[in-house]
Parts: sequence; structure tokens; C-alpha cells
Amino acid sequence: MRNKLKKPLKKRQNSEYWIYGHHAVVAALKNEKREKYEIVFTAEAKKKLEKELNLKDLKLIKKIKNRDEIENLIGEKSNHQGICLKANKIANQELKELITNIKSDNALIVLLDQLEDPQNVGAIFRSAYGLGIDAIILTENQTVSENSFIAKTAAGGLDKIPYTTVTNISSAIKILQENEFWIYGLDGSSNKKISDIKFPKKTALVLGSEAEGMRSITKNLCDEVFKININKNLESLNVSSLRKTKTFCLIHSKEINHEINSSLNKRLIKNINYVDYIIANSHFTKKLAIKVGIDISKISPQERVKQGVSFVPQTRNVFAELTVKENLTSDEFVAMTHGESKII
Repeated sequence: MRNKLKKPLKKRQNSEYWIYGHHAVVAALKNEKREKYEIVFTAEAKKKLEKELNLKDLKLIKKIKNRDEIENLIGEKSNHQGICLKANKIANQELKELITNIKSDNALIVLLDQLEDPQNVGAIFRSAYGLGIDAIILTENQTVSENSFIAKTAAGGLDKIPYTTVTNISSAIKILQENEFWIYGLDGSSNKKISDIKFPKKTALVLGSEAEGMRSITKNLCDEVFKININKNLESLNVSSLRKTKTFCLIHSKEINHEINSSLNKRLIKNINYVDYIIANSHFTKKLAIKVGIDISKISPQERVKQGVSFVPQTRNVFAELTVKENLTSDEFVAMTHGESKII
């Protein structure tokens, strides 16, 4: 009897790209399923990498360049940490194979229905890995595909969590249900709260898009739909109570760089208009904010100084061991704003 040949994994279109950032590169190098071609690093980044990997074992081109050369190579301003890797996108596997490879008795899969923002997708991969999610399913239409920004934001999660991209979400949900998964949708308009749900051993959680939420067709396919309760004080931040305190929003270029008049751009401008002061983390970000339509009257150095707000770049914090937010919410900062500041 002739042995059946295993169906090869499909390569993703336009699959070659640059992965940058230490954690993202290390995870990609350790992922045997990803094809790698060339690694470029600064002398300092090379030393850091050598503490985790034996570079002699890496069968790829190795080059040492300075930070500016790496930035030119990547083709975008980014916190590349002095290291980048040219690699292929992870080959797409069939959903049935993905399910079969899950060994956990209490399996949890996250299904992302047409998410548009690469930062959100990357952050979900990063959080999912930390929370022990078994797999992620993406939809092919009206969503972002694997790219440099997602890989960097995921901080290695992209290479640590199995995922697949499906063309038809209805068919994907049907396959999950055939494999004893219960489908739960997250929807803010639901009457059921997360505390009302008793989750089974095999669960698939559906998250809708940033602008529109979960589509009706998807919602109708779910076994149950629930919402996560939000603190009432937080819900009212964008209305009257917001006026009671001074509110500051720290912006980064990657978080605001959406196509003008797109749904994400409109949502950004609408929400950011609720704050009193906007703090750009660089001059580049300030220029970009102006370009995408943010009210520049709120980006005033004089007003920031008056309110006790200082410029805290990501790479050179006042207190090196603290994050940007922790620097801004230090006792000294709160004292200067008389305890009336909020970071959102």
C-alpha cells in the first residue's frame, strides 16, 4: 500500500520580510518552522545575542552594521535595538492540523475576526503567550497579515504561539465545533457578563474588529456571547467626569499612524479630543500627529511645563529602571500636578 505524502504547508504570499527587536529575533531564530536568511546586528547587539544563542550554529548570513545602517535597511523609523533578521513568514497550516497539535485537555483558542491594527494583533499575540493561550486564528479578508510591526509588538509571541489564517470564518467555527470546542463571542452589548459563563474544557474566544466589533454573521455562529464589565468611573472618562481632572495622553508614532479618514484614524481623533494635553514622545511623532489630523493646540511645550509635565523618551528615562508611564506617574510628577493628573 502506497504511503500518503504529508501535505506541505502553504507559504504566505510576499513572505520575505525583516524582523527586528531582540525578543522578536531570538524567538524567530529558535523557531525551526521559520526560514531564515540573513541577520544584521550592531557589535553590542551581537554580544547580547551570544548570551542566548551559539551564533556558530546559525546557518545564515551574518553582518555587523551601525544603528543608522540598520534603520535604513529596515526602511522605517523603529526601536530595532540594533538587530534585525530577514526571514520568511511562517507557513500557514490547516486549521484541522492546528487543532490536532494542541495537546492540552483545557484548550483555549482565540479567533480574531477582521482586526485591522497591527499593534493590536501583535499585542494580542504577546498577551496570549503570557496567558498560555494554545493557538490563534486570523481571518484572511480585511485584516493585517504577518509583518515587521506585528512581530516587534508581539515580542516573540508570533513564533511561540501556533496560528493559522482562514478564508471563511463560518467554516472555521464549524470545524472548531466539530472538534468539541464551544464558541464564545466578546460583545459589549450583550446582557450576559463574563461572571455568568461557566467555560468548558475546550473554548474558542472570538474578538471582533477595533472599529465595528464582532460582525453579526459571526455573533450568530457563537454558542454564547458575553461582555466584560468595565468600572463605571472608567466608562465616564470620555464624558463629564473627564472635565473634573487634567488628563494627559502620551502618544507614540506607531499608535497614531493610520491612513487619514480610515475608521481607525477617525476613532483616534474622536477619542483623543477628550484629553486636555497630548504628549508626543518625539518631534517625529508630533509632526505625524499634525499630519493625521490631531489638534496641535494640545501639544504645547509651554503648557506641559506649566502643568509639571516633562518629556520622557522611551530610550532615556529619568529613572532608567522605570517605564515611560512609571516615570510620568512618579511621586514628583504627581506632586507637581497636585494629584490631579491622569495618564490614559
